[in-house]
Amino acid sequence: MGRHLAESDVLLAPPGPLDRWEAPRIRVSTDGWSREQKVGDVSLAPEAIWDLDLPADQSVTFEWSARPKSRASSPPRCDTCPKGEITGYRWALDIEDLTDETPRDDEDTDLAHWSTWSLDVISTTIGPFEVGDEHVLSVEARDSKGFLSLVTLRLHFVEEVNAELARR
Repeated sequence: MGRHLAESDVLLAPPGPLDRWEAPRIRVSTDGWSREQKVGDVSLAPEAIWDLDLPADQSVTFEWSARPKSRASSPPRCDTCPKGEITGYRWALDIEDLTDETPRDDEDTDLAHWSTWSLDVISTTIGPFEVGDEHVLSVEARDSKGFLSLVTLRLHFVEEVNAELARR
């Protein structure tokens, strides 16, 4: 059940059982805080949204990366499944509709739309914001096998950051 390329005599074998594949796992970090998805996926379930307290009146820089996990490591191992590669990242701040593919009017100021997919954009600096402000940072990663993952951070800007609360 392979695919045949019209331009050649090459027969492409299927990549292996799809149920053994995983989406990339995204890691997001900022000064003194870092977290990685346990399983790469796209979810807006409450337990999938990370809450983070941050100091108000300061800019904050977030960095991200992802590990391709397109070949499952748990039994039964799929040694014939090619491992995926990360092909891009994008991010948005306070995006209303995650499925809205409207391009940004300006990459530097239109933060409520997805940024352009890129392997080079692996960080952003936002703020400063006032005490009591809340914002949502969304980061997506995709791999060469077409798998997509999403990390959603709910950012709470506070006067003083309690170290224990900041790591919820």
